Amino acid sequence: MGRNTRIAFVASAILLTYLVVYYIIRGRKAAVYEIPDSYLESDIDPLQEHFQKERQASLNKGFKLRSPTIDNSFLQYYDQVLFLVPFRRDDDEFFLRNLYSDLNIFTVCDNDNFDESCDIVSKKMYPKEESAGKIFHAYNALCDVKNPFKVYVKMDYDVIIDKNRLFPFLEEMLVDSNKVAYFEPDKEDIPNSSQHSLGKFYAFSHGLMERYCSCNLEPSLTRFEDAWFLDSMIKCLNSKNVEESSRINVVTIPQNVVYFRNFTTAGVSLVIES
Repeated sequence: MGRNTRIAFVASAILLTYLVVYYIIRGRKAAVYEIPDSYLESDIDPLQEHFQKERQASLNKGFKLRSPTIDNSFLQYYDQVLFLVPFRRDDDEFFLRNLYSDLNIFTVCDNDNFDESCDIVSKKMYPKEESAGKIFHAYNALCDVKNPFKVYVKMDYDVIIDKNRLFPFLEEMLVDSNKVAYFEPDKEDIPNSSQHSLGKFYAFSHGLMERYCSCNLEPSLTRFEDAWFLDSMIKCLNSKNVEESSRINVVTIPQNVVYFRNFTTAGVSLVIES
């Protein structure tokens, strides 16, 4: 074998070895991620195109990629159900807004708090023993704007609700919001209910709100807000001699729907101080 022949043979062997190593390395990379070679050349975003192909490949294999839809979440009720939450300066807006990010939360503040965390500001300061007055002002504000909500839920900052269990109970009012309906937790199912159920949670229909707006009630001077609201509305409707069909239908919500201050489950122990 001549000298030139040996040089050509060695060069061919080196080139062949290089090509083998190159394709092995390229094959290993492709097994992890196959970003197109034209990434910097094509007018079409090759990375986006790559992920679209991956998505289609996953679908072809029968994998299910879940996409959020409004119809399958509580967001579908966002413009129909209003949650009113009395809010104080030392309450945490981040916690409230994130815990109930899919609900239409309106915070109600005293008139010493005008920051962005407040949706409705009362006309005056209410002491804790007259805290129902703050919600009284909020209801009157809603009467003034002729709001379109089908259901109104009043809940305190230290209330935790099971949304999956709650909304089926509200469905009756969502289907026919003109019904005069009032919902409250069953006090017999709540531990220490005498200490915790002072109007911390109740709900009522648009039909009852319309009647509230026509009753011209006086503000409550007690912390027993739910009792004040329901008793005042019953007296008002009785004074108007309304038909039986317009009487208030009181519905109780069973346990495991509303929790006050304490919530414990697998791996979670939550206590809200308020």
